[in-house]
Amino acid sequence: MTAEYFAVKRRKYIRRIIVNFRDYSGNERNETDLKEFYLVQDKTPKAKIICTTGDQRDPSNAFEAATALAEVIKCATDCDIDIIAPDLKNENDVNVTIAVTGDGTDASVTLDGDAFSVSVNGGNVYILAGNVTGIWNAMAYFVSAVIGYDPYTGKKPEVRDSIKLPETLSYTFNGSPAPQPLIPVEPDGAFKVTGCGDTYYEQLLEHTAFLYRDNLIPCCYSGEHHEYLIRKAVAQQRLIWNAAGDCHCDHCSRHEGEAGEKAYSFCKCPTCTAAAEREGTLCGAYFDIVREAAARLAKVDPDAYLTIAATSVTLDPPKTYLGDNVRVVVADRMLCSSHPISEDSCERNAAFAKKLRAWRKLCGSLYVIDFTSDYYYFPATFPSFDIMRRNAAFYHEVGVDGVFFQFDRMQSELEFSDIRMILADAILKRPTMSADEFDKRMDNALVHVYGTDAAPVIRRYIDRFTELALDGHCFDTHSRPHEVLSLKNDKGEYDLSFAKEAYKMWDSIHPHPEALARNELYLARMLFTQYQAQPVCYSKTQFSEWLMDCIHIYDRGRALEEIIAD
Repeated sequence: MTAEYFAVKRRKYIRRIIVNFRDYSGNERNETDLKEFYLVQDKTPKAKIICTTGDQRDPSNAFEAATALAEVIKCATDCDIDIIAPDLKNENDVNVTIAVTGDGTDASVTLDGDAFSVSVNGGNVYILAGNVTGIWNAMAYFVSAVIGYDPYTGKKPEVRDSIKLPETLSYTFNGSPAPQPLIPVEPDGAFKVTGCGDTYYEQLLEHTAFLYRDNLIPCCYSGEHHEYLIRKAVAQQRLIWNAAGDCHCDHCSRHEGEAGEKAYSFCKCPTCTAAAEREGTLCGAYFDIVREAAARLAKVDPDAYLTIAATSVTLDPPKTYLGDNVRVVVADRMLCSSHPISEDSCERNAAFAKKLRAWRKLCGSLYVIDFTSDYYYFPATFPSFDIMRRNAAFYHEVGVDGVFFQFDRMQSELEFSDIRMILADAILKRPTMSADEFDKRMDNALVHVYGTDAAPVIRRYIDRFTELALDGHCFDTHSRPHEVLSLKNDKGEYDLSFAKEAYKMWDSIHPHPEALARNELYLARMLFTQYQAQPVCYSKTQFSEWLMDCIHIYDRGRALEEIIAD
């Protein structure tokens, strides 16, 4: 059995599994009957592996562990150990039974979490575990102690004719300690509504204002459409316009083609033109409709809000107050993610901050949707943790009523989204927290998720990546990973110094040395398996995604060899 095979196999999803050398009936052999017990003796198999659960084609059942053990024995002795059904066992063999705890084979055995025990007493061997992590750790301990194979280094066992069981062996791992509890948050009531992760923002921004036809929109004041929009807004309590199509009203159609122009994206009829000039935005006529709809809704239901969106074509605020019962949801996907919104030196964010303050004076309720991760190149590292804190403080200062921090949680662990969720929840409850308090909460969250050993290393990676990426240049949630942090210097040459530094960080806390994954096929298998194994394993993926985007495909072989060799 190869190191690669075992490293992959040990991480498959298996429920509670028992591996025990004994009679399947549960009767322990009298150790005085036999003084020496062998798995293999003089190149002759002396054991059978009994698999009691599942379909052999299913990689998630006990057969997977049985196969791994058999291949280790094969590697050490060149002998094949049969995997058989319980009814084929032989009392003269050392019977290796692999079973699920609690399935009736041994209901008395109960282990929780990743706890496991390995014991040998004469010819009776018990390898017991509580979950998938535990069973593979137990197997790793057993093959190392009894067969001399260390799956973590890949060192193959010494080839021999016999594998003798020790007279006694007893080891118990009580399971990993419970995660460090998170620091409780005392809410300060700054925001009335908050949300983070995959919130329902798409519903808040769903276009409802017009019925499209071949990407054409009607004039707000043409025919019966004016009244239709108001009735629809009152009935749905929403009137959202987030995209511009070409107007096809009579006025615009008559002027189409004049002076070489195509149809207008916004209606140019006298009424709409006057509204645009009055409100200082091309959507002036739309905001007229909003005010009328809000006034009518107030008569129908005084407690109801009319929700509109300030995004895309409607992001620029009008000049005239909309109404106390108007709720505005502001969302700008193109905000700079390397500077806080309050940063005057960033023109993009400074312009948004000005608009947000204006919107606060135009409506009764104001929400903000803040996009905080790179949706288009997920899960590459995206250094925006402290930016979230500073943006929340700004929203609080402006008087925003509701804030949604939006990021992908479908594969939450791959880009620190588990950490991002903890921190986002904390700062939304307490947006006035200081930088020192935020740092303490981040350290606490990292220990909670990754444990005391890995947390400092991961914090160092986050800090170094953030330090290098936030160097004054702008990027957003649409930016490619190499645009967030490039590996090229001013001369266009690769500078791999940070890549080497980051690689060493991840490799120092990864449960499997990278030496086991030098060939591409195994690397792919390892990554696939370990996404589901430990937070440290699947979080490393973000580093790989960033690195691959920074290095051209034709340069990757040389660059990766240099990174690994160092």
